[in-house]
Amino acid sequence: MPFPDNKLTVRSPADLVTAVPYLLGFRPSDGSIVVIASRDRQIVFAARSDLPTPGTPASQLVDLAANLVPVVRQQPITDLMIVGYGDTDHVDPALRTVGQAFTASGIPVRELLRVAGTRVFNLDCDNPACCPPQGIPFDPTASLVAVQATAAGLVALPDRAAVAARFAPVDGAARDGMRDATRAAVTRLKTVSAAGSTGVDEAGAQAVRDALR
Repeated sequence: MPFPDNKLTVRSPADLVTAVPYLLGFRPSDGSIVVIASRDRQIVFAARSDLPTPGTPASQLVDLAANLVPVVRQQPITDLMIVGYGDTDHVDPALRTVGQAFTASGIPVRELLRVAGTRVFNLDCDNPACCPPQGIPFDPTASLVAVQATAAGLVALPDRAAVAARFAPVDGAARDGMRDATRAAVTRLKTVSAAGSTGVDEAGAQAVRDALR
């Protein structure tokens, strides 16, 4: 299954779960569910959500799927893969409920996968030859998919909090410095503007000359 621009190729469930962090930009934590949409065996969309806590009524899972359906339908797709993270008692029933909700909405689900540590379990396969009960081991750092993703410039941060930190407001001395620089820039702009358009033009030209030097 080629990725956009043929950067990566997924050949197995182990490859798929290895690729998920690079699709999202971070590694999902336990209690997560990831919906991956494909069109003609090419991944076109991926989204992650928190699973409701264990014991939550199934209606909340149906609502979760209902919220994702219109998002998934924004692009023409042929099927879905759904990946859950965590222990079997929490994740397996949730995956089946969400999968059934998507199927009922007319979106076929190709695979339901659960990740626990470094093992992946296929909920739709009961053949021990290819889907052993103890799961299929995978190495999220040493696999060919991870190597290809890194070579393609894709990044998988350790968790969602690391992504949020990239957009957190600057604080401390850096924030004070930015505030001082902004005030100085505003003062300079007022001074230059007082001289009219000619003053603005000259200040801009001088700034270019200084940069070139």
